[in-house]
Amino acid sequence: MTIHIQMLYEVAKHAKAMADAMQAIVDDCAEQIARRKAAGETDEAMLGEVFGSTQPDTSADMTPYAGATPFDEKSAEEAISAAPEKPKLTLVELRAFVAERSTPENRPKIKAILGQFGVKKLTELREDQYSAVMAEVRKVCQK
Repeated sequence: MTIHIQMLYEVAKHAKAMADAMQAIVDDCAEQIARRKAAGETDEAMLGEVFGSTQPDTSADMTPYAGATPFDEKSAEEAISAAPEKPKLTLVELRAFVAERSTPENRPKIKAILGQFGVKKLTELREDQYSAVMAEVRKVCQK
């Protein structure tokens, strides 16, 4: 589940970057239209213009964007640091693991392990204790 949330976060971050880039294009178009109207050009002349028929505006205030984009390839170090973490153990997985080993001879051992963690039931454990409990059960109880 954590991986899915992280993926959704990345998608949202890229979508926002795309929206910002699109807004910059819209703002630039609006600025160009305003300049052309101020120069006396009519709406009909602008609408009738074939796309790409003019040379790009290379005035001093219009420089191409040269910064990084969300679609640039990441370096190997960034890719490694952004690698998803190992999924955390869930209560359902822990419960299934303990249930497999819950035989009449192992039940007292499992209760003793839970007692070491200060709880009586698996549902009372904190999430950060799941792996430790699983390791103890694995060590003490055989299938």
